[in-house]
Amino acid sequence: MKICLLKHALALTDYQAKVYNLHYLHTKERQKVDFALVYEKQVEKMIEVKYADAQIQPSLRYFSDKYQFPAVQVVKELKRERVDGGIEILDSDHFLSSLYL
Repeated sequence: MKICLLKHALALTDYQAKVYNLHYLHTKERQKVDFALVYEKQVEKMIEVKYADAQIQPSLRYFSDKYQFPAVQVVKELKRERVDGGIEILDSDHFLSSLYL
């Protein structure tokens, strides 16, 4: 997943001449999010990755509520995609196929 997201950021940089970076978010209180896609020092999307846990991770909800960043939780073994409180919960195959690579 990290390699695909990194390729996505690099493809946006190469093909669209936009400098994207891939980071992670964390606080002193140990709230963390796996990935943050950043463009011009602004978080464009937060991405949390899970194998089978379709419940939104508390730290993803924390950052989404506090900072209003767009958020998605990508799940490998997901039965049904949905949006919960503005956070997308997507199947990993669907999410990866939507990336610009």
